[in-house]
Amino acid sequence: MTFDQWINRPVYKAQVATFNMAKQLLNMPNSDIATSGNHPILHLRLAKPYRNAYSIALRKQVADAMRLKRKQA
Repeated sequence: MTFDQWINRPVYKAQVATFNMAKQLLNMPNSDIATSGNHPILHLRLAKPYRNAYSIALRKQVADAMRLKRKQA
């Protein structure tokens, strides 16, 4: 698989769109970011056994925003 094929996979595009929506909801810059410690964006990608109430709420907020965005398109 070439890099162009990899970067144009639907799963990758969905992950990028979801991460960008999370950054938008957290009022973070749309550019590249560097985080450390217990930054809120880190809660988005926690594996299921490690999710806490904040990460579940953040994931739901992002999912709801993505659904709304798809309906508007």
